[in-house]
Amino acid sequence: MAVFLYAGGFVFPDGNAAAHRVVANARILRKLDHQVIFLGTSDTVSGFDPAAAPRHWEGFSYYEYPYPDSLARWIGHTTAFAELFHVLKKHPEIEAVVAYNLPSVALLRLHSYCRRHRIKLINDITEWYVVKTGSLLMRTCKNLDSALRMRFASFLADGILVISRYLENHYKDKNTARLPPLVDRAAQKWPDRVPQPEGPREFTTYGIANRNKEYLGLLLESLRSFKESHPFKLNVLGVTEDEMLGVFPEYRQLFMDLRTNIVFFGRISNARCIEIINRSHFMIFIRYANRVTQAGFPTKFVESISSGTPVITNRTGDLADYYGRAAFLGILIGETSRAGVDAALKEAFDMDEATIRTKKEACLSSGLFHYEEYAGRLRELLDRAGINTSPPR
Repeated sequence: MAVFLYAGGFVFPDGNAAAHRVVANARILRKLDHQVIFLGTSDTVSGFDPAAAPRHWEGFSYYEYPYPDSLARWIGHTTAFAELFHVLKKHPEIEAVVAYNLPSVALLRLHSYCRRHRIKLINDITEWYVVKTGSLLMRTCKNLDSALRMRFASFLADGILVISRYLENHYKDKNTARLPPLVDRAAQKWPDRVPQPEGPREFTTYGIANRNKEYLGLLLESLRSFKESHPFKLNVLGVTEDEMLGVFPEYRQLFMDLRTNIVFFGRISNARCIEIINRSHFMIFIRYANRVTQAGFPTKFVESISSGTPVITNRTGDLADYYGRAAFLGILIGETSRAGVDAALKEAFDMDEATIRTKKEACLSSGLFHYEEYAGRLRELLDRAGINTSPPR
């Protein structure tokens, strides 16, 4: 058994998609007979006390550091990440560190520390971001950090967990394991059945805070064209209408035209999101094909399939591979255009309720993203990194 420290910008244990990923990966490590300590961020703590005892959740120990919400704090986090080294010194039993999307300079310092203390270093990389908003100084700093992290610092690790085939190809000469976002289907928040689909078509999507990821206008315009002929409801999770209009003011008229069809839920718990997705006929989102989306993997896709709801989406990243293997996953948009989206929506509207229920039940029972199915991949990476691992329990 080895003791791992899993550190990075996740809000443990359930505060963001990053937390869901690291918890699922830690469950694999525990299944392989390892112990995991977390170091994550929080916007509810004002400081970090090195002498404080760790908190505990479902058998895991964890520490929290303040979220870097200013340029000065972000630079300190990027270059120093002092909390990380405090935890390493406090726990000399740590034999391996998993660094979740760590900033480049902090990652280089961590690599040096791990080499001096004979600690194995595993990177967990889920994104290759490009910053196009904010001040010139902030954009420059963050984009330089991203380039250094992805093109140099990450290559120094003993192993690399990647979220997509795109990143797997980028690190093809390294010790890698591809793990999509995973879930624990035994957790209470996940449903064990699907409701009978009935009534107007109910679609669900997540609110968009990044203009560089999704075609919001294309989706809204296509839905508006069906407004008179096909009754429907669109649930928007995670943001309010005002927040969406703050990012996309040019779509104000579209939102007005669809006011009776759209329900904004704002920020709600992940468990509540899963309830809404589970009762929906389809999840829907349309993503740009760029490096950001190619390198990542949409957590909303994993949540929807694991909730028993097929997905309407376009061909980006690894998604086409999944649809090629399992038609029950939903509807893959043929062409990312108005005609392509219209055709996909028409197929969804015309699909009978028995077929939709069959798809929903197949999604729910598939276990496609249950963490236990991926234990072998992680075990092989750890073996190649020289970390002794027991067979999955």
